[in-house]
Amino acid sequence: RNVDLIASRLGDWHQARGEWEKEAECLSVVIEARRRLDGEDHWRTVNGRWELQTAQMRSGWTKQQNNDWEEATKLNQSVFRLWQQGQSVKALPLAKEALDIRRSLVGEKHPLVALSLFNLAAQYVSMGDHRSALPLYQQALAINKQALGEKHPLYAASLNNLAELYRSMGDHRSALPLYQQALALRKHALGEKHPDYAQSLNNLAALYESMGDHRSALPLYQQALALRKQALGEKH
Repeated sequence: RNVDLIASRLGDWHQARGEWEKEAECLSVVIEARRRLDGEDHWRTVNGRWELQTAQMRSGWTKQQNNDWEEATKLNQSVFRLWQQGQSVKALPLAKEALDIRRSLVGEKHPLVALSLFNLAAQYVSMGDHRSALPLYQQALAINKQALGEKHPLYAASLNNLAELYRSMGDHRSALPLYQQALALRKHALGEKHPDYAQSLNNLAALYESMGDHRSALPLYQQALALRKQALGEKH
């Protein structure tokens, strides 16, 4: 694991200096270490492969293309900050611009395009426009499924996001299998002590409660409470 960590940090150092080929060399070491420790299909190994692919692409881009890529990252950071401040109306055009930039550079299949789709959808949700958010969440889910695989935590997060939207729209039947799948994937990928697993337990319980199925909701709420108590302590 130390080899993975050191090579990853060195890769970040080269990335910050625009040395994409040297970053790619470091990422090759990272991937090999993760293959040995976690396996070929583990989500951490998958992340490494996408980071390597991105570094290799950037090494062949013009200076302007690399600047555009960095601009998309900055735009997404601004979108997140404005969203936290409740200013989704201001964030919306920035989210659209970031998505357009990333699509123009890497197409439709990159996980960061999925992230930009999520960021745009989140603004629509905050503005109460669920109909505009729905196809964006669906596209993000499809990209993460293809790019990352069905065992990846980000695929589970996409399932959870779509389920949350269906629930807020009152479509409990569509939300239920998505919540259930997200819960199972998070248990497998992250383990039962991870806060995202507790979140999925709580989300599924809340859905059952909304559906009037209190018997199904109760043990899930109890399990989520026990996990959070264990992780945070009773005084948190």
